[in-house]
Amino acid sequence: VKTMQRNWIGKSKGMEVQFPYNVDSIGEAGALKVFTTRPDTLMGATYVAVAAEHPLATQAAQNNPELQAFIAECKGGSVAEADVATQEKKGLPTGLFVEHPLTGEKLPVWVANYVLMHYGDGAVMAVPAHDERDFEFATKYSLPIKSVVRTSAGDT
Repeated sequence: VKTMQRNWIGKSKGMEVQFPYNVDSIGEAGALKVFTTRPDTLMGATYVAVAAEHPLATQAAQNNPELQAFIAECKGGSVAEADVATQEKKGLPTGLFVEHPLTGEKLPVWVANYVLMHYGDGAVMAVPAHDERDFEFATKYSLPIKSVVRTSAGDT
């Protein structure tokens, strides 16, 4: 199946970015790995989102019944990319934070139903100004939007 998917979809080209976190934020030191096909938008990241099955989601939900219920709801839903693309974007903040690797800014970690565990590492850097799904999510939850890339036509 993976070979068929690779031949059908093709291999994504991009880079891995690590968002560090420390003991104060998450209880241990480490880094959240994300894969991006748009490293040129890194400065526009305003939050990170993880899949319901991601270890950080599990950790954050330990003492949070609302987050536990949301994770269970996400796990019960469809994981087909086509379905995820068209469904309403939902999420909850985890209360955890990571550090932007270039600016040092604290970025909130959200559990989001549009992030798939089987794609990359189950986490995305959210760049709402330059990604439709991230924009829809950020608008819904009043998260910051930073435009950092302009096309030759002046659009973002």
